Order: sequence, then structure tokens, then C-alpha cells
Amino acid sequence: MAPSKLGRRIKFALALLTALATSGAIRAHARTVTVLPCSYPFKSTDPRTYVAFNESEVLRAFSPQGTINALPGLTIKVWYNDENALTLGVRRVIVKTFTGTTTTDYPFSALTQNPGGVLNPQVGTTVLDGDQAGTDTSACSGYPDLCDRPMFPALFITDITTNPTSTAGDWQHGGTPIPPHAVFGTWKGAVRTVDKTRSLVTVLPDADPAKNYWNLGSGDPAPLGLTNQGWGAEVRWNVDDLVAAGKMILGHAYRLQFMVHDGDQTGTGGDSGENCVNIKPNCADATACDDRNPCTADYCVLGSCGHAPIAGCKLCTTAADCDDGNACTTDSCDAGVCHNSPITLVCTASDQCHTAGTCDPATGACTNPAQADGTPCTDGNVCTQTDACVAGACVGTNPVVCTASDQCHTAGTCDPATGACTNPAQADGTPCTDGNACTQTDICAAGVCVGTNPVGCTASDQCHTAGTCDPATGTCSNPTKVDGTPCTDGNACTQTDTCAAGACVGTNPVGCTASDQCHTAGTCDPATGTCSNPPIAGCKLCSTATDCDDQNACTYDTCVSGVCSNAPIAGCTPCATVADCDDHNACTLDQCSSGACNNTPIEGCTPCTTATAATDCDDQNACTTDSCVSGVCSHQTIRPCKPCTSPGTCNDQNPCTTDTCDAPGVCHNTPIAGCVNCTSSAFCNDNNACTTDSCTGGACVHTYVYNTTTCLGPDASSPEICGNCIDDDGNGLTDFEDPACCLESSTFTMKLKESRLHPHGATTRLALRTVLARSGLAVNPLDDDVVLQIRPEGGTDVFCARIPAADFTKRRRTFKFGDPKHSVASARGLDGMKIKLMPDGTIRLRTRGKRAQMISPNPGRLQVTVGFRSAAAGDGANRCATTLQTFGAGRHGRLRMLPNR
Repeated sequence: MAPSKLGRRIKFALALLTALATSGAIRAHARTVTVLPCSYPFKSTDPRTYVAFNESEVLRAFSPQGTINALPGLTIKVWYNDENALTLGVRRVIVKTFTGTTTTDYPFSALTQNPGGVLNPQVGTTVLDGDQAGTDTSACSGYPDLCDRPMFPALFITDITTNPTSTAGDWQHGGTPIPPHAVFGTWKGAVRTVDKTRSLVTVLPDADPAKNYWNLGSGDPAPLGLTNQGWGAEVRWNVDDLVAAGKMILGHAYRLQFMVHDGDQTGTGGDSGENCVNIKPNCADATACDDRNPCTADYCVLGSCGHAPIAGCKLCTTAADCDDGNACTTDSCDAGVCHNSPITLVCTASDQCHTAGTCDPATGACTNPAQADGTPCTDGNVCTQTDACVAGACVGTNPVVCTASDQCHTAGTCDPATGACTNPAQADGTPCTDGNACTQTDICAAGVCVGTNPVGCTASDQCHTAGTCDPATGTCSNPTKVDGTPCTDGNACTQTDTCAAGACVGTNPVGCTASDQCHTAGTCDPATGTCSNPPIAGCKLCSTATDCDDQNACTYDTCVSGVCSNAPIAGCTPCATVADCDDHNACTLDQCSSGACNNTPIEGCTPCTTATAATDCDDQNACTTDSCVSGVCSHQTIRPCKPCTSPGTCNDQNPCTTDTCDAPGVCHNTPIAGCVNCTSSAFCNDNNACTTDSCTGGACVHTYVYNTTTCLGPDASSPEICGNCIDDDGNGLTDFEDPACCLESSTFTMKLKESRLHPHGATTRLALRTVLARSGLAVNPLDDDVVLQIRPEGGTDVFCARIPAADFTKRRRTFKFGDPKHSVASARGLDGMKIKLMPDGTIRLRTRGKRAQMISPNPGRLQVTVGFRSAAAGDGANRCATTLQTFGAGRHGRLRMLPNR
């Protein structure tokens, strides 16, 4: 807030306190009186806190305030007076498009007499967003539908019982506006026009009624001594209604924010006023706590209301609300409370296996419960010897069992009247057993078993005679013939066959011998009695070694004792073509020479299989990628990987990196946060008058210089200095990455179109092409220093360059910077930059540098930020554009831009 506005608000608050105290608007028993100017505007991440209210003085007085007894009928009142009548709301919305115009009228309480008075006034449209919103024209850049305020008189409530400084319910923090419960005096409506053909929104209030001054009709008299500019009104909210709606709890403390609009609306964004008061409505007794709910017991304890639910009580408007789902009750609604009365119903047992039931809540009919299982009963059947109830039915068990008297009779049946069994005969011809196993067919005839078809016994073979049948088993005996009785065993290779102990035994077998050295002894054929003559596989008779040539270059051919020998030569493989010599080893040279294979190892070649490549091809070098390709090990060099055994072998000659040799033997050069490479002190200017800047060992050093006036010592809470490439406030964010240098409302999202990064030691070959913003970002590099920053996501800057405005030139819509000799130290080795303002509002930026002073980042997500700062306008006018982009590792250490996921 500007000092002149603050002074005017303080004077207004003091005058308001004096007027309220002398007028009696503040109750005599109030223990505290607080009128707050609401403490707005101020800058924050929410742009609504910076929206100005230019007509707050029209809110002349408020009542009640502080701690009060909330007797029934207590109201919250605000008195309005201005040179135009109060705007009660937007009664009509007109929307113009390229296809036509739509007019929508909303319910609105017009002023029918002067002065007038209306309870629960209709305030037109209460929509807060979109074309049909009942709001003013206030707007915040980049935040559509956020900063427009309700045109109707609005009350915003914040419960500050536990946090006296809370403003959570204020409009600036998204609080809910509550329209008034009554209005008195004079007022008027307004018409809101949304012209989409021109992207323009206007609010036009109706003409003022006749002046009523402070004549409020049936309203409360205004406190004495208030300013009178011609049109007065009283706006009122009922505490009882706010409590009933859950907006207030008696005994709690509240911050009340009032918002109104005057009747001319000529200011930018609309003429609106706000003010705030604190209030703590206490209850005096239980009558003040009536929540209009007959199902709660209301009470007042130490000024705070309580509402205890009445057990079993249910609210209703008709008997239908009281349906308890129980058909055995009569449901009724009496004085807004449900009653459920039992109906009268007499129930009796239905039979001997059921008992008398009760009323079923689902149907309203009697239930029919079964007797306990096992309860004795009578089923009327003499053939069931034990009767008992089971699942509500009389079940007979332990039945009389009827069995057959013998095998030629069947089981009879029990007579239910007498309990005696019948004895019927089997049908003639029914199979049976007569007890004699030597009769094979036994059947019933007239109830008697008769046996027929006796067993016949014959000799079992040539060494046995016919036997006799055993009646007990039905089997024949099997007596043997005398030993020595001639017989035939069916084998032609036994020349003498006789019976012995009932078996035919062959003796005097035929003998078989080998016919020569290349045959083995044969075997006798039982069918013919002749011997076989099996040859020895591979055996060949010979007289000399020439008889044994097998045309195989890989055998030794000799004649031993008249038989050929072809012994294999160890390690020799016979062949006809080179294809016969393939040993499936990619690391040998295969040849066929004189009918024998040669497999000569290839020097330096290591054979492998894909399944065991990890062990076959491991060359113990962490900077190669080991693989098995077509059966041969391949070792692809990983760039820019460098193998190592100790940190000393990893020195990259860059003082701004920490050099380490990490497992499994690979060098890592990690950028040191805040370190800046340099070749002279000119590269190290941090624009801080309290430091001496030098270039020591290729890195910038900033030594703090103390004095008693301006340089009192470095402070961890020092403010961020925008444009010096230093994290002054120590929060991990440098320059335009820090909200202190670029508010969220001034930050735009940009898009990288092309990016190339190729590190060379302490410098990097850099090229960027980007679209900073599609619209809304206004820049003028002739007035603005341009800052380019690059850092890993969540890390610190690896590159920060500032191009002074004085080093830009302009031609038409293009601003150019060129520094091929790197005479501008703050440009950090950039060769040039071009910023072009396109006719459609797009801003395009290109920059390049063959040897940019940049710490080489690792692959991953990088944040690129471009900031604009005018020294004349100050940091409050800073603007910036930023983006996050994924980079992957390319060949020779390059970083290549990848699509974001």
C-alpha cells in the first residue's frame, strides 16, 4: 500500500471509531472494539492480495463489534453513503459473440419507494465465474476469473477463535461471499456486458434514484456524525440465520470482511470498498442457542452454544419421512418429529411342528416358527417306529425293515396299517445257488433252487490225464502221466523230449560254432533247429595292409592276423569340403587339406556365447561395454568415460569440479556448487560493492570487505541481488530462479525448440533456440539486462550469463548482441544472442557460444531460465521465462535434447 493510502486509511479508522462510540452503534457491554483496514493490498503468490479497493470510505460505520450477547434477532449492520447510490447487484447479463447476442435477466429486488426496505433481497446473478458472473471488471494478468469481485454487498467470515490473525475466509484467499439478509435506504442494479468479439467486459450501473441522504426508512438510524454525500443505505445480515446455516457458532470469535460497490463504477476494474471488524457473539442463555432442530437439546455454557442430539429422535415433514421399514409399526410425523407405534396382531401355531409366531417387520403378517428339531410328533404311519419334527415337518424314522426269507423269495413290504411284512417268491428261472459247485446252472422253480449243467473234466495237456469234479469247489483234479512218457516241447533245438513231474522237458540241445574270424558263434532257431552265422561289424579279412584302405585320411590302416584294423588318428577330422570343418568357433580359421580338417586359432579373438557373455567377454575395464556378437567378444568404448585406479588419474584440470574415482573404477567430475570458472578477474564481477573479486587458480573468489556504513558483514538472510549470478539469500535459488527476482505472476513458460551442449573441459559449445512466450511477456533489451541461467533440476547453476542492455542493438523487431572476442565478461563466453519480437506476440530467442564458461552437467532434466531486468524500473518490474527439458548422453560426451515425458 502506498504511504498516502495508508495514512488515509488510518485517519478513516480513527474517525470511524469516534463516530461509532458517540453514536451508540457499539454496544455498551462490548469488551473489545476493533476496526481493521483489512491490511491489503500487499504482494504475494496470490495476485488477489494486491488488488486495490479505491472506495473503502463509502463504508461509514459497522455494528456490532467486539464481544456481545447474541440475543434473538441480533443483526450485523453496515452503513453506506456516497455521491452515488449503492449497487445491489447485476440484474442483467448481455453476452455478445460473432454469432449473436444473448440477454439473461436475473431476479432482482428493485427500489419501489424511496427510501425503501427489503428483507432477503434478490441481488441478481450470484455466479462468481464465467460469462454469467455477477462480478466487476477487476482482473489479474495470467489469472482469468480470479480477481473479479462480487458486485452485490458481500460478507466474508473467518473463524479466528484459535488463530486471531487468520484471514482464511477473506475474499483475497478465496472466501465465500454471503449476500445480505436485508437492505434499507436507496440502491440500484447494474448491467454486465461480455463482448467476446472485442474480449471486453463492462459493468454499467443504472441511474441513481432521488437522494435520500441518511433517511433509511424502516432501517436502523445511522450513527450520528457520519459523512453525508446524498445516497445512504443500511445493509444487514441476521446472526440467527448465519448460525442456522452453519456460518457462525455462538461463543466463537470472527473476522468480518465487508465488500460493496458504489453506483458509478468508473475506476479501473470497478469502484469497490472493503473493511473489516472483529466480533465474538456470545449466548446469554439456552434460548439464544435455538438451532430450530427439535431433535437436539440446546444449551449455553460460558457464552458458547451446544446442541446435544436426542437419542432416537428423527426429523420429518410428512409421515413418509418416518418410514422405519417395519410393517409392524404405524409411522407418523408429529410436530416435525417421527413416531413409530407397534400395531396389534394375535398369532397362533399352524400345526404340531410349529409354535405361535410374532409380527414380521417386513410383511406385517405373523411369522410361523418351527418347533425345535426332535420334538415328538405322529406321522400316521405304523411302519415308522420313531416320529419327530424336522424343519417344521413331522418326519417318521426307524422304519420297519422287510427281508427275503431265502434266495428264491424277495423282500416283502410293510403294511402301514398293521406293520407286518409280506413274503413273495422269486420268478421261476431266477438264478440261485444249490450248494454244489459241480452244477453250473442253478435256478429257482416254485420257490425252490434246482441245479443243472454238470461240470465235465478233461486232460489239461500231453503230460496229464482227465480228472474228477470237486462239489465243494467245482474244480477238476489234474493227475500227471508217468515220468518218461514221450512228448513234444515245440523246440526243434532239443533233440530228446519226455514227461517229468507233469511237464514236457527237452534235452540233448543242438550246438552252434563260429564259421571264421569275421563271424561269431550263432544261435539255434527253435522253429527249424538250424544255427545262425552272425558277421562281426566292420571286420574285414585281409592278407596285406593294402586290402584295408578305408579311404579315410584320419585312420591308421593295417592287416593284423588276417583281419583289417582302421585305428582313428587322435584330433583328426575327415572332410571333403571346408563346410565339413566348421568347429562352431568364430575364433578359428577352418580349412580342409588332403581330406583332413585344420582349425587354426585367430590371434586376439575371444569366443563367447550370448548366455555367458558377462563372464566370457569381461575385459575388467569399466569404460567398455562388453558384448557377444556372432560368437565373438566385442568391447565398445564408453564415451566420455575414463577408467581409473585412484583419484589422481581423474584430474580434469577444472578447479570447479570435485574429481573422484568411484566403483567400479570410473572417473566422476562433480560440479562444485557456486564455483565459477574464470581466466581473469574481469569474469568474476558479482556486482556486490562489499566484495573484492579475483580469479585464483581458474576459479572466482569473492572476499568480503567490511566497513561501518554499508558493508556490515555477510548475512544468511541477505536479500537476493538480481542479475549477479550469485545465490545471495542462500536458499539454493539464484537470480531469476528465485521468486524474489521474478514473481509467479511475472513468470512465463517457454519451450525449447533446439538445444546442443558439447562440453570441452572447463568450457562448453552451446547453442539454444527457444520460444519464450506466446503472449503477455513485454521485453525491450535496449532497456533490460538479459540473464540466461542453466541448472540441473533441483541443483545449482552450471551456467549464468548476463548481457547488459547497453550491448544490444535493434533492427526493426530484432535485438542483437555479438561478442566474438568475449570482451563482455558477464556474458560468460557467449558469442552472440538474438531476440526477435514476432507480429503475433511470440518472442523468439537464439544464443550460441563456442567456448561458454559452463560446468558440464550430467544427463537428466535441466532447467533453463531467461530473465529480463531494467535497472531504472527496479526488481518489481522483472520478468522471466523458464522450462524443464530432458537431456540424454550422446556421442563424444555431447548432451542431446530428448522429448519430455
